[in-house]
Amino acid sequence: MKILGTTGHSRAYRIQFSLRRFLLLLVICIFAAKSIEYSYTSFLSFPSDEIPINCTVGRPCEYEDVVDFRVMLITYDRHESLSKCLSFLEKIDTMGDTMRIEIWIDRSVKGVVNNETVKVSEEFKQRWNNKKQGKSCAVHIREKNAGITGQWTDTWRPQVGSKEIGLIVEDDIDVAPTVYRWLKAAHAKYDHRNDVSGYSLQSTNVNFFLPERRKPMFGPKTDTVFMHSVLGTWGFSPHPRSWREFQDWAHDVRDNDKVKPYVPDVVLTKWYKTFESNNRQSSMWEMWHIYYSYVKNMYCVYCNLKAHTGKENVLLSWNRKEHGLHFKGKSIASTNNLLSDWEDSFVSFPERTIQFAYNGTIHKLV
Repeated sequence: MKILGTTGHSRAYRIQFSLRRFLLLLVICIFAAKSIEYSYTSFLSFPSDEIPINCTVGRPCEYEDVVDFRVMLITYDRHESLSKCLSFLEKIDTMGDTMRIEIWIDRSVKGVVNNETVKVSEEFKQRWNNKKQGKSCAVHIREKNAGITGQWTDTWRPQVGSKEIGLIVEDDIDVAPTVYRWLKAAHAKYDHRNDVSGYSLQSTNVNFFLPERRKPMFGPKTDTVFMHSVLGTWGFSPHPRSWREFQDWAHDVRDNDKVKPYVPDVVLTKWYKTFESNNRQSSMWEMWHIYYSYVKNMYCVYCNLKAHTGKENVLLSWNRKEHGLHFKGKSIASTNNLLSDWEDSFVSFPERTIQFAYNGTIHKLV
């Protein structure tokens, strides 16, 4: 009996020891899992050294620093398209000026972020950052869904009085290596004006808007630029002062449903109402800028080099129209017609610039 008792105690001790080991391993596993979860969550958050002040969803982002040229690249879950866009951005000739790329990654309405998009962004940042060459990049992951409206209107708020040039592009836009040369000259020429909303890189699919249809738009062959009351979104560089004013107005009037952005006698309003009927009006963010420009009598400056030179290979931007949240059609390949061979005559702007009305009639020369 004594031997049996000893054996029983030994067995009980072994069981207790095994249980303790199991519980210890369980604690270690839980701790490891939490560490992995923490690392994963940290990876999908703003890096601590790149948090712009007050840049949460619903608030325009004003960066602490000022650079010569800042590109806001807005993206969601098209990592391959993002990679293509970055390959064009990194070829931009900055003329020795400082350039910073802000990659803004949106989350889904359920708060999910696309890991491949984050990976492409982080790898580009690590490869491209070079302070000696005046190049820098930051990756910003939204804390919640901002939507296309928030991505466009709130990722850049220029500092008061700043001469920083900003450019907002979606991830399916290719840009020419010469875009900064053109933008720098255009801003220098027209930024003093109070009736300029911004500068568009778009040269194709630019249209006049009639009550029921649209038609292609271009300026006279003699002019290198023209102005139109509707912005072009294939690469848009806002006028710093008017963009701040638009942001303030939008967050007051738009966010509080004080008015409908209906511009009379243009097909754009018809399109917007169709979006409204399907509860998809938030995907047409630009209607608010179009309406604001209508109310304030403002115009966007467009490049007119196709008509001016009679050539095809003078484009500043190209839209691949990648399949995504707001476009369900067939995507198209990149083009070989982006402007690479620069001539100073391309920024020989007219003394008086044509301002076109919505329907294509000349509003006035300014």
